[in-house]
Amino acid sequence: MIIPTDDFQLSDGPTNPLMRPLQREEKDLLQILWDYLLQASKNTDGLGWPYWFYVEKMFRRQYPSGPDAKDVLASLPSVSRPPQPQPVAPYSLVWYQTQATQQPNPADRVGLTIAGLAQLGSINSVCKDVANELVSVIRGLAQYEEDLEPQPHVVPTSTVNLQNHLEWFLQPSREKPFVVPGLLICELLGREFVGVSAYSSGGQFTASLYGASLREFLTVPDAASYLDLIVSDSLAAEVSDWHHSPLPLVETLDYLTYVLAADRAFGLRLVEAPDLRSALSLGATVATVAEFESHMNGIWNVIGAFKVPECSDEDLKARFGGDAAKGSLNYFECWLKANLDGPGFERSEKALQVIRSIRKIRVSQAHSRHDTRAAAINAQRRLGLPDTILDWGTAFELVKDRLAGAFDLIRQEAQYRDKNAQDSGVLAV
Repeated sequence: MIIPTDDFQLSDGPTNPLMRPLQREEKDLLQILWDYLLQASKNTDGLGWPYWFYVEKMFRRQYPSGPDAKDVLASLPSVSRPPQPQPVAPYSLVWYQTQATQQPNPADRVGLTIAGLAQLGSINSVCKDVANELVSVIRGLAQYEEDLEPQPHVVPTSTVNLQNHLEWFLQPSREKPFVVPGLLICELLGREFVGVSAYSSGGQFTASLYGASLREFLTVPDAASYLDLIVSDSLAAEVSDWHHSPLPLVETLDYLTYVLAADRAFGLRLVEAPDLRSALSLGATVATVAEFESHMNGIWNVIGAFKVPECSDEDLKARFGGDAAKGSLNYFECWLKANLDGPGFERSEKALQVIRSIRKIRVSQAHSRHDTRAAAINAQRRLGLPDTILDWGTAFELVKDRLAGAFDLIRQEAQYRDKNAQDSGVLAV
């Protein structure tokens, strides 16, 4: 059996792209909306979330010399939603009314999402509580949907009285000495990843589940798990566009290594296997869970031994926050960020998220902790694997296929970059 190598200081990087470390300006933009929520709590009638005109003006008072609030808004992390017939906005930390088609207008409502509240929760525990309670509301609506009795010739009503679900928000407590207006919650629910049509009338709050399916949120315990699940859904919806490589994993990595070695800005051989047994995992077949676990460790050992140009501690901290490990994938991501254009890096970043999923799956085989297993299930969903794997051979072939597709996409972007540099007469140095 191949033993996992831990000497490479591998890091998952940000566990969820929506929860990447924010710049000060980004945090302050979210804080303006949180401060408004606290202000609105003094008026229980409520007027809904504020207009963009208000948010932009408040931001400009803090940053009279820039940056522009619209640029900061556009820089916030986001994930794509599954395709729909009409244009649909990405899911981000903040929503606004015309988000699907254009930048915000002065009269657009602007508000926080659960992801935005969770980000603020890193510095304000009450924000985290609000985010978790909103997930509790979604879980309760999912349970209502699940409990509807099927009838052959009747479609049961999908209208839900939200009053009981919102009790925590509408009553002050020692931990939360303010009221969260129901209208703000209704507007927020309508802008979540799976939007719930919620509205207020005469002081009563109602939700309509028609057209929404919340079943996958039945067992989501908190905001962190909720955000992990929607990111998995987002990547699963996107991956079909690019995840197949015309070559097997071994040859795909060989091709990528050749392309990067010829790039003057990279100039290293990416793949130098730490040992032959790990290298054999790239083309292995498996039949049992023990073989699956062993070869997953082998593949990760190969990834951990990637030779990548180092980036500065400042770049690592700016990209990953805190004391980020100086691991191969973190260095690789920094290099791609510095050397690819915006769209090219976005595609490569999604490929790296697929590659990082491998670590979550292999680690779960060695640990029985609930959070570790939950992370593995989300990673399996991201790759298109079932929650409970029964056919380990097929699962391993799918893992290799997903990895080959991810590495091939990075190869395409690196090759396209190098070709553009040569065509323009600019050589990488």
